[in-house]
Amino acid sequence: MNRDRDVLVLMLTSHGNREGLAVTDGPLIRDALAPSDLQRVLDEAQIRWRVIVVSACYSGVFIPKLQSDTTLVITAADENHTSFGCADNRDLTWFGEALLQDALPQACSLSFAFQDASWLIRRREAEQGMIHSNPQMFIGAQMQEKLDQVDITSRKCR
Repeated sequence: MNRDRDVLVLMLTSHGNREGLAVTDGPLIRDALAPSDLQRVLDEAQIRWRVIVVSACYSGVFIPKLQSDTTLVITAADENHTSFGCADNRDLTWFGEALLQDALPQACSLSFAFQDASWLIRRREAEQGMIHSNPQMFIGAQMQEKLDQVDITSRKCR
């Protein structure tokens, strides 16, 4: 990986709480990953350009610690709410499904994919009578410029 040019895309999915993510081994929880732990690992690896997606309950706790000018963070929920669709018999959470399967293949940018996924989640939660998870996104100014240079599709943004 060229640390100055390449963009790391990291997607984390697990059970979450207000301290971070559960690191599991099958059904057993082995450890926890706090936002500060992830930030330290990325900083030590000297990875400058970061796109981080966290699909877990309370995943909004990752934004304050990870935000920087060269980072985009997308979370399935804010720091005070659960997210839904996490089960052993599912390949993706509700948010993972909305972002990766429904929104991203048709989007012209990550920002538009996030907006579409958030709308899909809000609608699904309302239909199911769930409390809204409030997905979050932070994008640093330099990261926005970097992503504007990357043509992810031939489609034009609306």
